[in-house]
Amino acid sequence: MSLEDQLKKKYGEIHINDQPDENIWINADAATPFVGDNYGAIGLPKVLVYGSAENLTYANNLTLSATRNRDFFEEGPQGADQFFPRVHITPITDGSLLTAARYLLEIFKKDGFSAEPKGFLQQIAVSNYGKFSLKGKKNSDYASKPKLLKASHQYVLADLEVLKPDVVILPRSIYQHSFNGLLKNENLSRPNT
Repeated sequence: MSLEDQLKKKYGEIHINDQPDENIWINADAATPFVGDNYGAIGLPKVLVYGSAENLTYANNLTLSATRNRDFFEEGPQGADQFFPRVHITPITDGSLLTAARYLLEIFKKDGFSAEPKGFLQQIAVSNYGKFSLKGKKNSDYASKPKLLKASHQYVLADLEVLKPDVVILPRSIYQHSFNGLLKNENLSRPNT
């Protein structure tokens, strides 16, 4: 069973006691991470890159699958005109988050990763830390709001359990307001962050 299939199964087993308030959140399944075909290849650390939060403000009454990151990647366009690979996470598709992650790995001497965006994406896993999108005409960033981030904790724990990353790259505000506390509260081994 692939890591993405394991994540999909694990996500399907999650029952949150405090379901996200339907008046606050767009009702869509949490998207499982995109896991590259060469994630954790011999000699490479397992790297999980988190964006901030999903933005589905455009998606009124649109049903999106839990595997939308993989679906978007598979459905293209992935041709020569698409320099950065396409997943359902804008900072990956526009290249900003991939570029930042690749740069950080270089700085911290994590060698062996592809310099080509498509090859690099196949060596890592990517997801949004905030698994749900806020309702409204404008999706505001809730990266520094622990109460809102808490709705995603069980999914983040599933990511860590299944992917077992050596390195996690995520926004500083999420690290400070959620991830660091989650690691302490759950007594988890600490990946490099």
